[in-house]
Amino acid sequence: NVCRGFNMATESSELWRPICLKAWGINSYDHLDNLTKDDLKNCGNEWRCLFLKNPRVHFNGCYVANISYIRERERGFQDHELYKAWHEVSYYRILNFRPGGKVIMATTVDNLNKVIHIMENALSTDVPGSMIGTYRIVRDRVVCDVKTKKITSNRKNDTVQNLGTEYEASPFFELPQQVFHFELKIKEDTEFNKLEWQQYTILSQYKGVDGTRKIDFDISDVKKYPPFKFATEY
Repeated sequence: NVCRGFNMATESSELWRPICLKAWGINSYDHLDNLTKDDLKNCGNEWRCLFLKNPRVHFNGCYVANISYIRERERGFQDHELYKAWHEVSYYRILNFRPGGKVIMATTVDNLNKVIHIMENALSTDVPGSMIGTYRIVRDRVVCDVKTKKITSNRKNDTVQNLGTEYEASPFFELPQQVFHFELKIKEDTEFNKLEWQQYTILSQYKGVDGTRKIDFDISDVKKYPPFKFATEY
């Protein structure tokens, strides 16, 4: 009887309603797009049916992209004209989605299993080099906006001693506030375990400067922008 009662409770539409809203990163039914509202009607207003049917992201791990490509090194004045040096660039880009519309993005060259463990269990402020932001799901797209952490330095009144010479340190500087906007497609045929790039834009805002600088990236190069694959360990 207890098991039967729990089974009936898990099928309650009112239970699955907040689960759906948190999974898609929205606050209320009013924020659903019209097509999703139509899907809900076709499901007989059963939120559990809608959750099982519609694309979503997983919360019990991270989405990982392994970036690896070759680029030419800048030639120094001592390099021979016929000699060309090349570098292999290799690192990981990681996304960790949280219920309620929160996302953490980080790039790393460290041991991936260790980083995944940190991102799954730590607070956002505990992830080195991470960017924090929000996401929402619109049909089969994940729309994300993450921001860089604000870094400022005020060394205007500092002086530095170097080999007996005293000089004034660099004046106040501030890095721009940057917003990374990107859209990813959820691949339904992989049980939502794969995300493919659709758009990637950076907006930079400098303090005291009107306007915003916009940079659109060419995501057609799959070596630099490979798809994200879901992993609980790597």
